[in-house]
Amino acid sequence: MLSRAFPGGSLKLVSAASPRNLRALTARVLILDELDGWEIDARGEGDPLTLAEKRTFSFADRRIIAGSTPVDEETSRICRLYAQSDQRVWECPCQHCGEFHEIKWQDITWTDSDPDSASWACPSCGALTADREKAPMLLAGRWRATRPEVKGHHGYRINALSSLLPNAAWPKLVAEFLDAKRSPVTLKPWVNTILGEPWRGEGEDLDPSDLARLQMPLSTSPIPEEVLFLTAGVDCQGDRLEVTLAGFTAENAIRVLDHAVIWGGPREPETWVELDQWLSRQFRHAAGGLAYIDSAVIDSGYHADEVYAFTRPRTSRRIVAGKGVSGFHRPRLASGQSRKTRLAQIGVDPIKLEIMERLKEGSTIQIADHLGRDYLEQLAAERLVTRMHRGHPVRQWELISGRRNEALDTLGYAIAARQLILMPPERRAEEVSSARPVETKPKVTRSKWLSA
Repeated sequence: MLSRAFPGGSLKLVSAASPRNLRALTARVLILDELDGWEIDARGEGDPLTLAEKRTFSFADRRIIAGSTPVDEETSRICRLYAQSDQRVWECPCQHCGEFHEIKWQDITWTDSDPDSASWACPSCGALTADREKAPMLLAGRWRATRPEVKGHHGYRINALSSLLPNAAWPKLVAEFLDAKRSPVTLKPWVNTILGEPWRGEGEDLDPSDLARLQMPLSTSPIPEEVLFLTAGVDCQGDRLEVTLAGFTAENAIRVLDHAVIWGGPREPETWVELDQWLSRQFRHAAGGLAYIDSAVIDSGYHADEVYAFTRPRTSRRIVAGKGVSGFHRPRLASGQSRKTRLAQIGVDPIKLEIMERLKEGSTIQIADHLGRDYLEQLAAERLVTRMHRGHPVRQWELISGRRNEALDTLGYAIAARQLILMPPERRAEEVSSARPVETKPKVTRSKWLSA
């Protein structure tokens, strides 16, 4: 399926995830897709983009075609390649003055919060063009090289604003923007995929004093009315377990409700008994019913055997062992392999990035005010930095000197544990508003022969 031979040549499809795929291959035409989703193999041969380009070295008439949705400005491969090109943009003529312009988001206007009023304002004459009038303008467009002095390297940039697809109508894109802008977690993919622009502004330190604005009078007695799901994240240390209890709303906003320290070494059975009691608690919900901890992830990077022994008989309660894996394109939680128990692979890099973005933006996370300054300092204990690795920028998390990061880790595990809950929010809202558990009618399938 991945290799085809035909008269005059052959086609081979390989994954950039493993540099071994690029060994012993030569190609006159090299097509590279979604470059910004590639990860550098820090322990292997280096950047797969460089390795792939070397496979074309023996051909004088080689062609290299690269395309990608940009992701992060500091590490974007496609942005670096575009910056080296003649930087072509798609320009369209204004239907009123005839001047050519690239359609940019800054020129899309609408009235208040009414997406249906979205129009494009010409930068030259200011005249408005409605979405229903854009087809002739787009079809009359042209590519213009903004750096014509560059020869032999074409670069093309275009975004969804210049698309005629129904889902790329300007009113629909405005509606998506109004929904996505509420949180950096949703705004970033919108900027990447709709505008075709890299995300900017990551990496600066968080000031713990600024996080005090996120503290609210939250508690577990009762569980706040907007909280529908409860998860826990557990970090194992040499002399203690640290646990964070997080609540999630229907929109997946986070409420950090509690953080506890269970003193005792992981090799002591009493420590795990106390953790089991902590995770087995029931809470009174402000809606009138009861709430329970729905799922938990326990870090197995330290004292793995003890963690496996604890989680193995509790898998049905969605209490699982977790192992952090690096890479900013990892899912928050994925099924792993272990001969001893169910093991969840935790994408710690994107989860920490999500936490930092939520803390900066502020509207999608709240922290209980009984958690002191030490807790806030632990949340801000790491910063995102960019280091050069074999000539290429690589992002990584760096612990700030003098700080502890248990609170950051346990909140990350609690966020990963949210992925284990498949119940619809509407169903849970019904449960927590009832003083008694909601009964579920068994599904009965009637065999045809019963009515024969």
